[in-house]
Amino acid sequence: EDGDDDTQLELKSASLAGSVDLETYPTHEEGNTISFNNLLSTFPWDIGFYLEMPNFFPPDGGTPVLIDAVLSKDDTLHYPFDLYNHTILPTGGETTLGSLDIILQLSTIDQDVIIPLDGSDLGGFSLDIIFGSLFFESFTADIINQTIAEDTLEIPQFPPEMSGIGFPELEFEFEFKYSLNLPFDINIKLLGYTGPTPDKTISPLTIDLKKPADYSLPAGEEEIKMIIKWNRLGSISTVYAPHNSEQWTTSDTLEPVSGEVSIDQFFAGMPYDSAIAQVIAKIDGEAVIESGTGDISGGFSIKLPLSVTMNTPA
Repeated sequence: EDGDDDTQLELKSASLAGSVDLETYPTHEEGNTISFNNLLSTFPWDIGFYLEMPNFFPPDGGTPVLIDAVLSKDDTLHYPFDLYNHTILPTGGETTLGSLDIILQLSTIDQDVIIPLDGSDLGGFSLDIIFGSLFFESFTADIINQTIAEDTLEIPQFPPEMSGIGFPELEFEFEFKYSLNLPFDINIKLLGYTGPTPDKTISPLTIDLKKPADYSLPAGEEEIKMIIKWNRLGSISTVYAPHNSEQWTTSDTLEPVSGEVSIDQFFAGMPYDSAIAQVIAKIDGEAVIESGTGDISGGFSIKLPLSVTMNTPA
């Protein structure tokens, strides 16, 4: 199956954009508003009215979308709400946003009323809901199984005359500089096959690009730099936040596990009957999708210092 067919996006939250000058832009032309207009009861008794949209969480000092009022006969009420800088979140124990909820309750309150018994119409209730256009600052979503690139490459091998020769200081270095808050994963797997069975030698590398939003960057800085070194120790991932920092911010080492070999051991095992590299790049995990554009750039280098080992052929 094609990986793109399996791609899923689960929306977890959304941040609405902030307000502009309302003296210049009429409220509903600008957007990010909701109004409950012409709220009217023609019943001959007072009605308790409660309405709430719990998915909208206001900023500090903001107003929730909530009406708790008493409707008297023929009184017309209007309730406009601005949604600037509100956050839309799931409610009711849900973890993803699938719909917007409205809680509506009508109740009677203690009162003395005269109700005609001649069969005439007792009255009614009406309400107009006006939603302005919504403008978003960012979304947070889980992007599941979005494959960007996938390829299998044949690895050129050492000639038989070089069997048993190793390069213990061999190192691949990858460098990325980026401002995108997307969960990029790059998986590289080197596979060497020997014999009719065949025996398989595996040397994997997983590059999990950290998100800039996970770091406290100075004002005006959006980019971080990540350097991944793949060598005899395994893989060493170092983050510089911001990208021009002289001192690294975090550094993690991932060693080969049982059934795997380091990159220098893989090449020391040549020649194989066949050797390939499987490369998969994907977006998989929580992403912050913002209104502004971001960028990513990168490159790699191979370091082969003049340090050689030689094993006596069996």
